[in-house]
Amino acid sequence: MTHIRIIDMPCGWGKSSQILSRFEKGEKYLTVVPSLSEVGRYIDGALKQSGFRLTQPVDTKGRKSDHAEKLIREGKSLVCTHALYFRLGTIATQEHQVTVSVEFDGKNPPTIHTKNMLDDYNLIIDEVINPFEHEQSVKPIEFDEDYVALGMAEVHGDGRVEPTPKWDTRYEQGSRTFDRGLYEKAKSGSLYKLSEGLFILTVPMELLTRPKTVTIYTYLAEGSVLLHFLRKMQREHWGA
Repeated sequence: MTHIRIIDMPCGWGKSSQILSRFEKGEKYLTVVPSLSEVGRYIDGALKQSGFRLTQPVDTKGRKSDHAEKLIREGKSLVCTHALYFRLGTIATQEHQVTVSVEFDGKNPPTIHTKNMLDDYNLIIDEVINPFEHEQSVKPIEFDEDYVALGMAEVHGDGRVEPTPKWDTRYEQGSRTFDRGLYEKAKSGSLYKLSEGLFILTVPMELLTRPKTVTIYTYLAEGSVLLHFLRKMQREHWGA
């Protein structure tokens, strides 16, 4: 189980300095900050304070999120904005093969192990308050007709929406007939269909459960919806 830590610090109390001083060489980090201006500040600050190199995903020939996936596959430490949350949550569901070679007296050939993409990463989230937002890209009735009825998505008893293998295939093929952003929200465990409509978790569930550690920096956490939500998930899904 991923270790989740919430650090409650108001603005001006040295939160950024604390984050920047805790990067450890040999570890991998995925740092999510509120704005693009913060991205540059973290890259410079991590290098100065910890001698640690963070890389920013950029738009190349494809989407910025595709570059983020490429960097993670290469084992690089990233810093990005909240705008990539749902793509990162989708990446968290993926696996990749790792070749491990252990020899003894010249024997035992390399073996290939399958690992989750974020197994070795420490996730740091800066400034997350409310975990829920309305999903307004599609109306609930249209979602039922265009996604559920056509076999693209399944709605579980708790309201969580999960893409079917059919939608997985369409997404992997690059199809834009069905909303790719909506797929990433559903695949990352963030999309819920409730009686009031469609909702998304602003912090994808897969991002909370897949990385090695998760540290969330926020303010007035004790009274926040986020903390109550995490405690509810702990009781219902993590058996604590």
